[in-house]
Amino acid sequence: MEKSDLVLDYKSQIENLRSHSEQGEFNHLKNQIYLDYAANCVYPSSLIKQYYQKLTTHDESSGSWSLFSNPHSQSQSGLYTNLFVESTRQKILQLFNTNLNEYDVVFVQNATHGMKLLLESFNFGTIDPSQEKSKPCANPYFAYLNDNHTSVIGLRELVWSSNPGVEVHFLAESKSSECFFDSKLIENPYQNQQVMHSCPNNLLVIPAQSNFNGRRYSLDLIDKIKSKGINPQLKKENLFLCLDTASYTSTSFLNLNEIKADFLVVSFYKMFGFPTGIGALIIRKTEATKNCLSAKKYFGGGTVSMALIDKAQVCFKNCSLKQNGKSQIKIDNFHEFFEDGTISYLQIIGLNLAIEKFFQLTFGKGFMVIEEYVAELTEYCLAKLEVLKHYNGTKMVEIYRKDRLDLNYGPIIAFNLKNSSGKYIGYNLVNSLAQENRIHLRTGCFCNIGACQLFLTHLKDSKDFLENFEEHGHKCGDYIDLIDGKPTGAIRISFGYASTKCDIDYFLKFLQDNFVETKAQNFDQVNIKSGYLGKQFMTITQIFIYPIKSCRAMKIEDSWPLIKDFGLKYDRNFVIVDNDGIVLTQKRCPNLTRLQPYIDLGKQKMTLSHLSASFSLELNTNFDKTIVFANKIAGYDMGDEVSEWLTKVLNFSDTCRLLKIAESVEKASYANKAEFLLISENSIRVLRRFLVENLEENIKNKIGEIGFVKIDNFLLLQFRPNLIVSIDENTSGDFSEEFWTDIKILNKNITFKSVNNCTRCQMININQSEDNDSKNNDSTDYSFLCNSLLKQVNKFKSNSKFGIYLAQSENNAEIQFGDFSDNFEKKSAIGLGDIGVANFKK
Repeated sequence: MEKSDLVLDYKSQIENLRSHSEQGEFNHLKNQIYLDYAANCVYPSSLIKQYYQKLTTHDESSGSWSLFSNPHSQSQSGLYTNLFVESTRQKILQLFNTNLNEYDVVFVQNATHGMKLLLESFNFGTIDPSQEKSKPCANPYFAYLNDNHTSVIGLRELVWSSNPGVEVHFLAESKSSECFFDSKLIENPYQNQQVMHSCPNNLLVIPAQSNFNGRRYSLDLIDKIKSKGINPQLKKENLFLCLDTASYTSTSFLNLNEIKADFLVVSFYKMFGFPTGIGALIIRKTEATKNCLSAKKYFGGGTVSMALIDKAQVCFKNCSLKQNGKSQIKIDNFHEFFEDGTISYLQIIGLNLAIEKFFQLTFGKGFMVIEEYVAELTEYCLAKLEVLKHYNGTKMVEIYRKDRLDLNYGPIIAFNLKNSSGKYIGYNLVNSLAQENRIHLRTGCFCNIGACQLFLTHLKDSKDFLENFEEHGHKCGDYIDLIDGKPTGAIRISFGYASTKCDIDYFLKFLQDNFVETKAQNFDQVNIKSGYLGKQFMTITQIFIYPIKSCRAMKIEDSWPLIKDFGLKYDRNFVIVDNDGIVLTQKRCPNLTRLQPYIDLGKQKMTLSHLSASFSLELNTNFDKTIVFANKIAGYDMGDEVSEWLTKVLNFSDTCRLLKIAESVEKASYANKAEFLLISENSIRVLRRFLVENLEENIKNKIGEIGFVKIDNFLLLQFRPNLIVSIDENTSGDFSEEFWTDIKILNKNITFKSVNNCTRCQMININQSEDNDSKNNDSTDYSFLCNSLLKQVNKFKSNSKFGIYLAQSENNAEIQFGDFSDNFEKKSAIGLGDIGVANFKK
């Protein structure tokens, strides 16, 4: 059968399996659009069932054996397990078209662990103090590309700390035809002493495929670099090459019969989805690799044949003991030398089954079929992304690929979005809306900071890069996606063996519906008045606390005490967790929007209401003060009675527990980013006017019937603020609170500092005002306003920020407010009608 025919047959098969997902292989993908195969593959359901059956079906009469034990044991079960492990090694090498005569498989946790083990064992050369400094001698080196994963870059710390004199070089593609890469020596921060080596060995690690954007490096480079060297500055003798194949092998066939890499590392969860926590360091069996791996020091468990406890002598397995007490490694079984302790044999059994299942799904052809299949999907998606434009012809998608015909790319697309004005759209907003639409993708730099700097040109200068990020408090994985209007990372989608064209079409429609602008906006996006006097007055008009995380707001009728460093008393002091200690949120349990807490400070009682049911809880009761640790939270369990009531009224599938955050921990509140969230009525009115202007006529009429006051109050609750303020109209521009630095409450000894603007997620699309009370006269359905609120905020402001985070100032003397508060009484509670004055950013 022709290869293209196989691809067509595979396409038909996978689309059929996906369309019948209720009972089939991919029932976990039902109504989900999974576009993150570069992070991990998805597993077929039958694989998990087979794994369970393998471990539980024991029938010696039929030859079905499920009793597996430590392969180091000489018992029947241990011997059988060891045979299964060795069979898996052979299957892994067959994936790469090689065998145990050429390569050996060392089981590790993942590709990162494999590279760390390699570096710790790599002998860069023996230090030779007898060599004179005047005698020319090139120091050994460790080199990596600007496109390597941080798992590779981190190896330099081991080099510097354990191998004095070994140089670390950073490589970038050369524009010269005389060499493959230009190199830059990275200064050793620990010592500058020159150390002479005899017989130095050198190590280069390159990615087979960039996990940032799918760029593929020609695997012919291995032979070329070994024969010609990296460049004239770096010697080619004794150069060993390690391939990081974690990204490449997730969808592509690597032929070790043609590509003679010395080492390669792989993570199997990226290939098969299951099992996790198992990878391999694959070592070529040559005298050269044997000699360069002699620096391994640690021994234990399965790697040691004999060791003396009173002398520094040890004989590793698969080694011969020399007269000097050192071990000489043999090349027949490297794994016996490297696999310290008991390997994860149950995971290896799962891996064995995963390889079999994968070949069944691909008609016995494996990754050769998958590689062509995903390439077609990638080209289709790229062509569609390229033509997405706004009403004025501005391209919406900025794709991070070099426009060179000689470069190849895998099934990964990295990009950012721009609005009709050419301004970047924050990738956190894209991710939030994607989650709401059941789309799974990746945002950030994907642990590949070099590629991120390479394509986001404003990040190229390393010094400015670090200083700029530190100044804005940005770190990997946080909510800061734009700094000075420029992205700090990208959006990444990637395809795998279970992807379909329908997944791509759904994603493209998602982009079209949420980000493509079809007409000019009727509003100026932000109108900041230029006549500020440096200060601005506001009045507190409403106060809310949220005693239980993700439940309804409690409106304060007069004033409420502040607790230093923790915010409003009882604000987010409680959380509801499931049996696994995971906090329930409205995204996971929408029924929380109907759970109304009310706290009576005088009686020290909290009443919970849900529809017609209620439950009262004494806050000063002598509940069990044993601290319960549940998923980053330390708290006190409030007892079985409230647990049973919550489980019943929330109709949750798991048992719910109510925890009170422990006072002894660093922060006795579960606030998101800071102690307070402030929103101005002025900004709400501006947003409402924009919403009305851009809604369909029939919905505009509906808003007119409801009334603007009710609409504004509804919108306020959607953003879940603590403090609502009304700003003096004479000095107020649109969203002027976003430019404050600090606030002083004039009649109180209370000052706040502005921490940051609040970046919104899809939470604001969940209706916070769904009717919970049959006595409530206002039964208006406001859901039409919140269904696309996050998208509308972004369209209006070109970002998803709304409201500001505040924290109580620690040193009030540093904040300059003039003489406004000299004659006011000092109190420790904040109340309705309190007047404040804010300073502006310079």
